Amino acid sequence: MDHILGSCLVLIIICTFFSCQVEAIPPVDPNFPHFVEIDVSDSFLFTIVKEIHAHFSADNLRTALRRILVRHNMSFENFNFDLSLTALESKLRRLWNSWTSKRSGAHQKNLTKKWAKSVYRLKVSHKTGTPTKRRLEEEVNKEKVKRRQLEKDFVKVNDRLAKCTEENCELERKVIRLSNPVKRKKGSRGRAKGKKDCSKSQKRRRKRQKIESVKETLKDLCGPGLKPCKFYFEDEDGETVTVTLDENGVFDEKELLKVTEDDLDHMIYIMDIHYITDSAYHEIAQRYSKLPRAHAVIRRRHELNETCETFDVGGDYEGVYRSLKSHLISNLSDPSKSHLIEDGKVKIKISGDGTRAGTKKHMINVSYTIIGESTCASERGNYLLAIVQCPETGESIQKALKNLIDEFNSLTSIEVNGKTIEVEKFLGGDLKFLNQVTGIGGFASIFSCLWCKCPKLDRSDVSKDWSMTDVNKGARTVEEITQCSQKAKSSKTRYNCNTPPIFSSIPVHRIIPDTLHLFLRIMDQLVYQLTYFLQTCDNIVRLTPNTNLQNCTNLMRFQTFVKDLGISDWKYEINDSKIQARSFTGPEHRRILANIDLDFLIPNHPKLAQIKSLWANFKVLVGQLNSTLSTVEIDNFQSSVKSWVDLYSRVYLAKDVTPYMHVFAYHVPEIMRMYGNPTFFCQQGLEKLNDLVTKWYFRSTNFGKASLQQIMFKQHRLRLLEEKCKRAPKWKVTCSICKKQDGHNKRTCPSRAF
Repeated sequence: MDHILGSCLVLIIICTFFSCQVEAIPPVDPNFPHFVEIDVSDSFLFTIVKEIHAHFSADNLRTALRRILVRHNMSFENFNFDLSLTALESKLRRLWNSWTSKRSGAHQKNLTKKWAKSVYRLKVSHKTGTPTKRRLEEEVNKEKVKRRQLEKDFVKVNDRLAKCTEENCELERKVIRLSNPVKRKKGSRGRAKGKKDCSKSQKRRRKRQKIESVKETLKDLCGPGLKPCKFYFEDEDGETVTVTLDENGVFDEKELLKVTEDDLDHMIYIMDIHYITDSAYHEIAQRYSKLPRAHAVIRRRHELNETCETFDVGGDYEGVYRSLKSHLISNLSDPSKSHLIEDGKVKIKISGDGTRAGTKKHMINVSYTIIGESTCASERGNYLLAIVQCPETGESIQKALKNLIDEFNSLTSIEVNGKTIEVEKFLGGDLKFLNQVTGIGGFASIFSCLWCKCPKLDRSDVSKDWSMTDVNKGARTVEEITQCSQKAKSSKTRYNCNTPPIFSSIPVHRIIPDTLHLFLRIMDQLVYQLTYFLQTCDNIVRLTPNTNLQNCTNLMRFQTFVKDLGISDWKYEINDSKIQARSFTGPEHRRILANIDLDFLIPNHPKLAQIKSLWANFKVLVGQLNSTLSTVEIDNFQSSVKSWVDLYSRVYLAKDVTPYMHVFAYHVPEIMRMYGNPTFFCQQGLEKLNDLVTKWYFRSTNFGKASLQQIMFKQHRLRLLEEKCKRAPKWKVTCSICKKQDGHNKRTCPSRAF
């Protein structure tokens, strides 16, 4: 009996224990299950098997499971794969074994159709823990969202409370003011503003009101034997204002001191020179009341702009131009320029050059100069005629400037102060611009010279004679260029004539080469030949961005030489597997030519003596180019240049003789015989004008369609106001070239060619 009771007691204890365990297990929440069941088609699983090439490694299986989750828009980080990889591996192996067991294509095709309809259910366990934990995390996230919304609502309520408090204070002040019978009178505005609260216009209005009240008071004081003269008081800005009584009545002396036209012109000139905007000047004028008002300055500027008549080029290009005839007449009407008219003639040169404002805006500036003017070689002597946004090609120039070109070709004489003045026209520019406007092809062609028909291979042969005036020596004419341009391109007698000349009224012998570009391009060739030999000595075959240029000892020797001259920002760089460096400017080329030390740079060159002669002779020839020579001296100069070109072709190669060297040897001496010193035809002033136009575009325009017109207006204003508004220098500068003291130095001297 005791044994039975003991067994029953043990059974009761075991049942009680299991019932407690069952109750301890939390109920399963259908929204947060332990496992996620994913239905995947067998065809998709077989696609994964083929992608992993039936290699069922752990990494491949994880990749396959990741693809399945991505296909069902599930996050890979929220699941635990350890329990699912085994089942997935077994399924993929079964699919692969079934596929490999089918030998024929028909059986495999039937198997593929079967897999497309069958679905495999994959179970993946959650990684975040029990369903209860995940449910609690979800509730915490919801509570956080609610809290953020409550914080936003609290901020809104707090702002509304502050606004209501301010309105309440204003209402209280209003009640207090209305309860006072004195403040309830008609016209009372409540609390008055302090001096710091008033604007500039309010201060001026209050000042005028006080002046009017003082005037009325002074009128009442006027009587027999008593006449007040002046009354002084101080305004809100601390300035003294004087009110005076005279025969015309009471007035304010300060208000009668009106701004004159000269004051406005000075302000406009200062704003143009120092790039001061209208808004900046308005703020300054508000602070200092003695300055002219901004609206008066703007109105005066519009009046000056109206004196500059501009026209739109129209067509496909943006740009403006001025009338050459009207501008030339107004220019020569100045009595100080009467010396420019000799024997009833005036010489003008029209020039053009391309420039760039930024990386995408290509512009062409066209200007004219009066030959013989002291400033013709500087920016001040180049009068801007047109600014056009177009490529630097002959076709685009002719389309954009058609009206200006027609006016220029038809211009033969002008009326100045009742006298008829004959206009003698010239054309200038670099060779690229001149070739484009004369219809001659580029430098790479066989007949690239626009003055004569010298072939490319005959440039180095100085025994032949070429001329720009003698037709028997290969000289070109406008009529010949026009006729040759109409021939077939394959014709051997076309002589590289592509289109008729744009400026057909200018003979070829009045097209003047630019001595500045001539000097720069020849110096570029001398420096190139020098650096090419240094690069050859360094045995540079192939370059990479990681190549250390310090190992190129010969090139580094030239770079050190350049830096010793004070050109610190010049250096070699590797770009596209090539050694490159920027071009030297005119002053830098002059410095190199004056201080070149070939014994230090190329001591082992086999033709060192000849190269030293090249550099030394070119320096002498450039010096002679700046001065006025007699006929005998010009003949000797031409012989020296031909000898120099011949020596250059023997030191280097005959094909290295450039078009500028040919022009230097043959056509520059002809220009000197016909027209004297070529300095007056230099393009240095236009190059400086190009720099100013680019600067004005970025600093003085709004970058819109009217930006080019604004540039034209600005140069016109500076021309008008320069003599009247420019400050005199503190000391006079004596030019070291011409020994004059008229405001220029050796860099801007018109007696030099570059």
